[in-house]
Amino acid sequence: MKKFLSSLVAMIAIALLFTACSKSPDKVLDRKDGKWDAVITMTYLIDGVVDETEVEVGTFIFNDRNVTLISSDGSSETGTWSANKDQVTLVLDGGGLVFEVLQSKKKAQEWEMIEKETYQGSVFEYKLNIKLTR
Repeated sequence: MKKFLSSLVAMIAIALLFTACSKSPDKVLDRKDGKWDAVITMTYLIDGVVDETEVEVGTFIFNDRNVTLISSDGSSETGTWSANKDQVTLVLDGGGLVFEVLQSKKKAQEWEMIEKETYQGSVFEYKLNIKLTR
């Protein structure tokens, strides 16, 4: 019986360790509402070769389930956000974007979305990468 209890305690401790180390952005952002500095990189590729890259600097302000993106030129977009396991969904001005979470830490988040389309034998790829820091 003593061996069984020791094994049970060990399994619970391991489960808690993995749960505590989860990169679930839902938990991180719920506790970290507020202002995050953002670097947004948009990369366009044709057949795997970079055609164009644009970088925008701005600020994300998270408040409960609402989000506001303020661009460096002062323009802003408002919407909502949600998270599910390793994905974050942003709905800004009516359009929804689903990002894979690459990194989720107390003071740093990195998300990426990739879309691909084949047209007339060429593969067009669009990567949107968001790095958030506090």
